[in-house]
Amino acid sequence: MWWNSLSSIEHVYWIIAVASSIVLFIQLIIACFAGFDFGADIELEHDIDTGPDFQLLTVRNVVAFFSLMGWSGLTLLDKQVSIPITIVFSFLCGTVMMVISASFFFFISKLQSNGNIDLGQAVGKTARVYLTIPEKNSGIGKVQVGLKGKLIELKAVTEGKEIKTGMNIKINAITNSIVSVEKI
Repeated sequence: MWWNSLSSIEHVYWIIAVASSIVLFIQLIIACFAGFDFGADIELEHDIDTGPDFQLLTVRNVVAFFSLMGWSGLTLLDKQVSIPITIVFSFLCGTVMMVISASFFFFISKLQSNGNIDLGQAVGKTARVYLTIPEKNSGIGKVQVGLKGKLIELKAVTEGKEIKTGMNIKINAITNSIVSVEKI
């Protein structure tokens, strides 16, 4: 039988290559039906932000690493390359694939648009409290402000007393998509 004629290292590379390729295929199917945002980078809450950072170690990238590592290792073993060189070169191939995959999704994420709204334009504007803002930066509330004809919801903090829902506020500053406000 074919499997019994393989060496131990070939068994390892076949298991890695086939298993990771199956997972990669499943991820591809999920991406086609659910979009490209899946894996270990799940967000429980989504607000307007500046975009994701470069993420090298995600489920998607690790699977890509093992997939290319497995297939390149099998190819090198088939070409009768020594085992140490095969291990090093297949590891390098997997690493290059992981970096390419991370770079691809990083640059794709930069193409996303938040409607071209510059949040800096909110500074100095009057807004309405949507969720109560706790006093003295002890928690985060939410405000709604009109920008470019749209009602935008932003996280908010205050250095003063608690500001209740429905009250009007002035936006003083914005840091990391969180506005600092004061009661009018």
